[in-house]
Amino acid sequence: MDDDKYGQTLPTELKEEISSHEKLRVEFKESYAVSKEIQETMISFTNAVGGRIYIGVREISNESGVRIGEIVGVTSPDISQAASNARQWAGSFRPKIDISFNSYQEEKNRVDVIEVKESTQKPVCSSAGLYKIRSSDGNTGIDPALLRQMIVGFESFKAAIILECTENLTLLQAIYTHAVSTPPQTSLNELSYSAIDSILANGTLSSFFDIKILIAIRRLCIQMNKLLNFAITAGGVVIEAKVFYDKIIEIHPNLKREIENVLLTLF
Repeated sequence: MDDDKYGQTLPTELKEEISSHEKLRVEFKESYAVSKEIQETMISFTNAVGGRIYIGVREISNESGVRIGEIVGVTSPDISQAASNARQWAGSFRPKIDISFNSYQEEKNRVDVIEVKESTQKPVCSSAGLYKIRSSDGNTGIDPALLRQMIVGFESFKAAIILECTENLTLLQAIYTHAVSTPPQTSLNELSYSAIDSILANGTLSSFFDIKILIAIRRLCIQMNKLLNFAITAGGVVIEAKVFYDKIIEIHPNLKREIENVLLTLF
């Protein structure tokens, strides 16, 4: 387990996560009164890609109808007991899982955060034999044999998307370097999104990824590849091709950010 932190100010990164909605790696709980649900989420996270459980936060709808987290604070049990409970739960699972427990202050409110690491010994179940996994639909209970099969498929897709995203980041930097050079140079290498297409085509396993981000990456890759082809077709006439290179430079940061977001959730 990581070194725990108590009483520090809630970091900006976590504030931003709370200001959004529950997702594949984020769950909000108003209090420890729902300890059973907290434990189920711990199992679901560790069988998927890990995640954070915020206690002292509830999900509400803002004025625009968008679901966001609202800090309400938690007072019971005290921090020491809450940390002990979280560790006890983690140690009771079969096999036991790796977590960290942090307690932060946001103004006068206490927010506890249980960060669950992805297990290297999947599938994990509760002491009572409950198997669950996290998907975009929340915590999903499932037969252990089917869960094991799903995890194998998920790990295969995960490895493929990590490789594709990593290679695309390298290629994207090369494309950007070509586009900002004087005069711009052409590159025949296109960005790949075949792993994304495979995930989107698999109805069962696609729910374990952030589909909105994958669709955004696919769309930006297609745009980038079209621009590359246009720029190359324009040949040595750099002035005519410049409009395409300018658009490539414009798209670059958005695509880079989306790819990095995917890798962040999978590592």
